[in-house]
Amino acid sequence: MKLITRMLMPIGLGLLLGACASSDVSHQVSTSVAPYSDYALFTPVADIPDTTAIHTLDERQRTEFLSYFHDPQRADLSRHRRVADFITSFGEVFTFYDDTLTATNTFAQQRGNCLSLAILTTALAELVDVEVQFQQVESIPVYSLEGATALKQQHVRSFIYTPTTRAKVGSLILRPAGVTIDYFPSGDEVFVGNISRNQYLAMFYRNLAAEALVEQENDRSFALLQQSLLLAPEHPDGLNMMGVLHRRVGDTLRAEKIYLHAIAGNPDNVSLLKNYQLLLAAQAREQEAEQLGRQLLALEDPSPVNWLAAGNAAFDQGDYRQARALYKRASSLAPYMHDGYFGQARSSYMLGEIDQAERMLSRAREYATDDQRQRLYERKLSALTSH
Repeated sequence: MKLITRMLMPIGLGLLLGACASSDVSHQVSTSVAPYSDYALFTPVADIPDTTAIHTLDERQRTEFLSYFHDPQRADLSRHRRVADFITSFGEVFTFYDDTLTATNTFAQQRGNCLSLAILTTALAELVDVEVQFQQVESIPVYSLEGATALKQQHVRSFIYTPTTRAKVGSLILRPAGVTIDYFPSGDEVFVGNISRNQYLAMFYRNLAAEALVEQENDRSFALLQQSLLLAPEHPDGLNMMGVLHRRVGDTLRAEKIYLHAIAGNPDNVSLLKNYQLLLAAQAREQEAEQLGRQLLALEDPSPVNWLAAGNAAFDQGDYRQARALYKRASSLAPYMHDGYFGQARSSYMLGEIDQAERMLSRAREYATDDQRQRLYERKLSALTSH
């Protein structure tokens, strides 16, 4: 099963990373910097799910699963295979749904995003002593638009296995036999690394916080972000979202302090630097913004999706020259993706460089992955060449 998850970029606000998958699998909490705590006063929200509720199934759901699991006809199968087969038994009725759901809602509705599927998998596995590993995977990104928010979607999956006896010291330790639970894998995914349970749970709260921001529910978003930062106190995505939230409510002083704190521990994070640059530009601190822009372009982030999102943010702010430079970085890392070429085309057009816009739009059409997108680029190219 192929699952697509979300990173959010509020147009006019900056890059908001609220993905199912973290942008930094190996991120460690810094021991040299105290956990950040200087936040604005938001109204408390009572209905934030605790970590136990995330994986709770109702009695009917537990009975249905356990009856399937303990069926004598499946007794010769490993425990992890029976869990995987039960999830597969949902069949074609299990569909992609962009919101993040708890285990009981995913089970009942038989739909969800990749994190929802990981949550359901974990809930089932824990009932029958099956272990779960959470894996971050990179694949070609998907963009969609929800209101005033551009959604950049990423991917996470689960690997389940039956526990075995611990190996003796000095013996060869191999990866246990197990099953990967995924949404329609295309074969283009690249395994990035395993993530901890706390990181996985923090993702759940960040996803809900991102959804709350889309709905303008600032108090709820803050409460969810607080919960995520309890689990991953210095995670750059959580702090980044906190900065975006504070800027949204007009507390630019605290937003800047949050960005500076986060950047101190993550100086190479494209999203953090771009958001901070947007804040500086909005305050007409042009010299500082330009300096940060040069620092941003000097980064070596290997992920094209981060450069695409940063380019979109720069474009939305009217900084077309920087936007084009950021889109170029994306294209250099992923020349097979049409998004970077289209970004360069529209930036060049806004800069009055029509010939360059035509060349980039032609390349975007060449690499478009569906007929609808190809037709869109063809129409835009025809409009340009007719001038």
